[in-house]
Amino acid sequence: MRRVGVAVVALILVSACSSDPASIDVTGETGYCGSASAEFAGEPLTGTNLPGRFVEAVVECPDSRFSDDRLSGAVRTAFRCEYSNQDGQIVADCVSSSVVTNDGGTWREDDGTFTITGTDIGVQGVVLQEGVRVGTGDYEGLQFTYRIEGVEHTYPWTITGTIEPTD
Repeated sequence: MRRVGVAVVALILVSACSSDPASIDVTGETGYCGSASAEFAGEPLTGTNLPGRFVEAVVECPDSRFSDDRLSGAVRTAFRCEYSNQDGQIVADCVSSSVVTNDGGTWREDDGTFTITGTDIGVQGVVLQEGVRVGTGDYEGLQFTYRIEGVEHTYPWTITGTIEPTD
């Protein structure tokens, strides 16, 4: 009887120590990011310092860091934004594709969306991005649901989110 009790306690301890939680909250930051390219098109939008109403660009953040190292790595984001004036507030509605790369694999997001708002957009607009990146490689079967907040051209930006199994 005593051996059975010890074995049950040992089994419970091993199970408690080895199981992964269903979701893990993480925090991080982008590090410094730079634009690899930017192309503007269309007529300039009144009230902005941008040379066109549309922009396509690639931004690279070579050293994003997180409280969970599985998310840390180099980020490359390609995006397209359309700028509009909404009652004196300049808004950029953007669509993006991102990939985070590190030794364990990648985190990918295709057709994500984000917005930039402000009265000084193109210089100091407020960036808000929410989305889901799906893991590959060692991260297969996981997804990262995130929120990025920052101010244009002022880095690092804050990132919060949750790693969880894909549905």
